[in-house]
Amino acid sequence: MCRSVLRIRREPDVIAERSRLAARSVNARHSSVPFVEVVYDGTITEPMLRQLAELLPGLVAGAVACPEEPDVGPPQPGDLEIRFRPKGLFDVGELSCAIEVRTKLYASRLETKQSRAELIKTGVSKELPAIRYLGVWLFLADGWWTQT
Repeated sequence: MCRSVLRIRREPDVIAERSRLAARSVNARHSSVPFVEVVYDGTITEPMLRQLAELLPGLVAGAVACPEEPDVGPPQPGDLEIRFRPKGLFDVGELSCAIEVRTKLYASRLETKQSRAELIKTGVSKELPAIRYLGVWLFLADGWWTQT
């Protein structure tokens, strides 16, 4: 009788641990999808935009990686949203390209937010040196992502 009690106690521990890990994976995939908005002026060409579209997913993933949201494998639909838009007639500012990254606030991200933004800026500047005036804004906020 003691053995069955011990087994019952151990199995829920294993189940609880698996549930906790599964929840972390689900949370990582759905709780805080980074949204990236790229606003650009007429000096940014279509080939440059194409290169940015290829470059930003990896740069952003690396810049926002943290223990609270572990990497759970290759990106799935909804893991990252990147939107490009040209400056409008009434937009004000001298930047050739402004990149805004919005993602969930975690303590580890907060402690290193400047270096995370610099990582994106440095990566883009290295690959696209023709972008003369580049700015990166990393916005960390409390929020939740869900999708169908």
